[in-house]
Amino acid sequence: MSIPQLANDSPLGDSLETPFASPNTPYAPSHRESDDTYRALAKLSAKWRVINCKDDLQWIVQRGGGQHWRGVSFHLDRDVLIERALKFEPATSPEALAVLRALPARHPDPPKLTRASSEVSEVAS
Repeated sequence: MSIPQLANDSPLGDSLETPFASPNTPYAPSHRESDDTYRALAKLSAKWRVINCKDDLQWIVQRGGGQHWRGVSFHLDRDVLIERALKFEPATSPEALAVLRALPARHPDPPKLTRASSEVSEVAS
C-alpha cells in the first residue's frame, strides 16, 4: 500500500511539503515531539535532529528515525547545543550547522510562572 501524494496543483500548495517532514509524507507536521513529522530546526543525520520543544522552552537534540524520536539532550544555550550536536553526530552537515549557528545565543526566556492556589499565572516583570 502506498502513501498518497499531494498533487502539485493542490489548493494547500507546498505548505504541507516541508524539508522537515518525512519524505513522501503528504501530512502536516505533527504537534508531538516524538513524531517523525514534528518540525525540526536542523536534521543532523538520518538518526539525529534538533527541534524546538512544543512549549517553546528549549532546544532538544533527538535520536531516532522512522516513526519515533526521543530527546537525549536539552538546551537553552546555543553554543552548548552545537557542542552536544557535534558530539552525538560528528558528521553533521555544514548546512545543519549553519542553521544552529543562526539561532540566538540563548533560547528566548520562558515566562516566569508562580503557583497561586490551584492555578498557574504569569508574574509581571
